[in-house]
Amino acid sequence: MIGLPRGLVRLVILNDEIKQTPWLYYILSALLAGLFEEVGRYVVFKRIIPNNDRWSDAIAYGIGHAMTEEVILSHLSDCSVYEAFWGAFEVACGVIFSIAMSVLVFVSVHHADNKKFMYIAVGLHTLMDILGSLLLMHIISFELSIIIIPLFTAGVCVYAYRVYKEYDYIQL
Repeated sequence: MIGLPRGLVRLVILNDEIKQTPWLYYILSALLAGLFEEVGRYVVFKRIIPNNDRWSDAIAYGIGHAMTEEVILSHLSDCSVYEAFWGAFEVACGVIFSIAMSVLVFVSVHHADNKKFMYIAVGLHTLMDILGSLLLMHIISFELSIIIIPLFTAGVCVYAYRVYKEYDYIQL
């Protein structure tokens, strides 16, 4: 659904000139991913499935989003057992992170006075993608990334859980 507009915007913004400056390319790419994915989530919750207003719907959407993204982005490759283990761990972190993002966007949609969670989700998603970019640019090592990314994911999950607990008691 959001693939075409996102692709067109990426084509215009992430042009050859921007690609000459890797840090700018990765930051803009991360921002676009955060913006399009979280706004896409918002549109789905608000316009496509507005009556799916249970917490389990937010969790199911997060799992579905992450797994769909993983299937689309994954590929078969030869890798060691070590790489396969960390690849599976990365997928698990992605699923958990996606659930947390869905909870934040869900609150933004179903609790009209809390649109701030939409912006927070975009910001957190962008930061997560920037962390991945730091690895790609060799600013942080693989070993450091397997510590930082799960810790960041855990922190985001704790935050989303606190938001969930705060709004779980409010009738939708």
